[in-house]
Amino acid sequence: MQMNQLIRGVAGALVVLAAATASAQPSSQFLSEFQAGTDAYRLGDYDTARAHLERAVAIDPSLPGPSRFLAAVDVAESKWEDCIGHARTAIIANPASSEIIATRKLHDDCRAALGRAPFTGDYADGGALLVLTNISGAALTIGGLRAGATPLPPRPIALGPVEVVATKAGWKTARGSVTVIPGVVTDLELVLEEEPTSLDVVGDPVVPDHGWLRLDAPVDAAVIIDSAPGVLDERGRYQLSTGEHAVEVSAPGYLPYRTKIRVQRGQEQRVRVPRDSVGARATRRRNGTIALGTAAGLGALGAVTGWMAMSAADEARDWATIERQRPQGVPLSESGMYAPVHTRADIEARGDRSHTLGLVSGVAFAASAAALATGIYFLVKTPTDTPVEVGPVIGDGWGVAVRGVLP
Repeated sequence: MQMNQLIRGVAGALVVLAAATASAQPSSQFLSEFQAGTDAYRLGDYDTARAHLERAVAIDPSLPGPSRFLAAVDVAESKWEDCIGHARTAIIANPASSEIIATRKLHDDCRAALGRAPFTGDYADGGALLVLTNISGAALTIGGLRAGATPLPPRPIALGPVEVVATKAGWKTARGSVTVIPGVVTDLELVLEEEPTSLDVVGDPVVPDHGWLRLDAPVDAAVIIDSAPGVLDERGRYQLSTGEHAVEVSAPGYLPYRTKIRVQRGQEQRVRVPRDSVGARATRRRNGTIALGTAAGLGALGAVTGWMAMSAADEARDWATIERQRPQGVPLSESGMYAPVHTRADIEARGDRSHTLGLVSGVAFAASAAALATGIYFLVKTPTDTPVEVGPVIGDGWGVAVRGVLP
């Protein structure tokens, strides 16, 4: 009796283990969507890749692969906030994944693209927290402990949920909560609202005779407005007189940015500074030059082989004409003195050579065109933040017009 119960218990345990093992394996539908998404991403078809990867996440949200590739698609489309969210989802799904280092790098690169401060300390077994506020000098309380005033660099913190409170005299208290995950910086943005000074309005409201400029730029950027260093107010804005102003922004590792803005009375003007690095532009120009050189070489190869193909075809036709017109009653030993004798095999071989060279010429010209287009793309490619329009010109002649800021 006891032996039968033991056998049934062991069998039941094996059934449970088999079911758990089967459930841990990705379904065929998940694998199909995930593979289709990664294939489309590698081909540059980001819309199709996103659709397949999102379906894979819906099928099994516990697997990190689709979220990690969604973060890569976000990088390709410069959707930095979405990239951070998808990378966090992948890290939470499996912090011990074999791809965790690459996932964390995606997360950190997208934060850097938004100009957020990096963490330079040691994560140990925890993570880091950066609290962003719309005003400077706000006192922070993290997990019930005073942490200083904003702006603060990212600081190490234990994993799990944490409550943050930001206070400043004259402003309403802002509260927020976030979950800290391992090995990356978790960002929390808090917005403080001004406290109303009075509920009674006496007379007409005072309209300021100035406006403001708010810049979305790297944190270490130097800002020059009308040939003088810009000065931020307590709300992180530049107070300017109404009218037109020249703005220059420079930051280490980035190309300088210049623009003109028009400030209206009592209005806030927002400007996003394109983040085009010096290294990225140099790489684009180098790749464009290499591609144009390759296009020239392939074009020359196509021209030479095309000329050789036409020459071989002319020879084959000439040989065939000579042999058809050769006198039948004259010995070949005599007629061959005036025109060399060529057999049918010789003529066919010459025709085959012409055909082969023609194929080589066509392939070379096609590859040259592709290399030329690639070179033009790299040389004309602009920062992802800068809109560029390319379209045909119709009128007195024809051509292509490019409108926007070129590198």
